[in-house]
Amino acid sequence: MHDRGSSIINKKSKIKNLVINKAKEFRIFFRYLSVAILGLILIDIGLLSLLVYGFGVYSTIAAGISFGVMIIHNFLWHKYWTFKDSNHDFAEQSTKFLLLAMVDWALNLGLMHLFAQSLAFQLIFAKVLTSTIVFVWSFTANRIWTFGKAAANIKE
Repeated sequence: MHDRGSSIINKKSKIKNLVINKAKEFRIFFRYLSVAILGLILIDIGLLSLLVYGFGVYSTIAAGISFGVMIIHNFLWHKYWTFKDSNHDFAEQSTKFLLLAMVDWALNLGLMHLFAQSLAFQLIFAKVLTSTIVFVWSFTANRIWTFGKAAANIKE
């Protein structure tokens, strides 16, 4: 009878840990999504608009500047808020984040070409589909490769 009781307690403990881990992963995902949306709207689009319409900067140059600033913004917010990491190597993580951002950019271009040009999807549908795929890839890659140690140590 003792084995049955400890078995039930062990199963309850495993279920509790699973629920806690799923809740933690959801919080990480929600924070990642929040930072991505803020980075896109406030930094990438906002700064792009300010540079082009406010200061007359050529749109391609302004887009490059706003994208670069957004990458820095997103990295810092992900490091210190999404993954709550102040203990791991800043240079290593920022390099990994930048490399993945370049992969994101290449995926974005490739998928947009595939969906909008090759498959002739409607432009906005192609962009939404592309953005969704790139976001899921980016979250997964950064969660595992860039911030994997930090994510494993989040207590909340």
